[in-house]
Amino acid sequence: MVHFLFAKISRALILSLFIIFVGGSLTASIAGTQPASSNKKGTHSGKKSALKKTPVLHMVKGILEKVDLQDHPMTLTAIMRGAKHRKKDIVWNLTPQTTVFMKGKSVGVKSLQKDENVLIYYHKISKKLLVVKVRILASPVGLNHHN
Repeated sequence: MVHFLFAKISRALILSLFIIFVGGSLTASIAGTQPASSNKKGTHSGKKSALKKTPVLHMVKGILEKVDLQDHPMTLTAIMRGAKHRKKDIVWNLTPQTTVFMKGKSVGVKSLQKDENVLIYYHKISKKLLVVKVRILASPVGLNHHN
């Protein structure tokens, strides 16, 4: 008799677990399919917008060649020397948000003058070089190599 009751209870338990497992997995898969596809879309577009919002900040050393505050966009040209001691003239775009520092104090872009040694911090956004910050150096950068 005990064996008979144990067999009935175990069958009922197995059947209950089967129904819970199959029914639960079906509802989870049905419920999980629709939000998962919408989550992927949200994540994908979120990654693109996150990449656009946080561009990489680059830094170069150079000597100011020309600053044009009258042109729109305002531009800054600096001379840099590459690894093979070749001069490169590079033009950057200045924005009203560009900050200029001299001796640890913030000064305006009007303080930029030709032949100053500078550190230029910029973002490269769709083939444009946008200057974020310029630090005017008091001492030479070390770009004037003697050949």
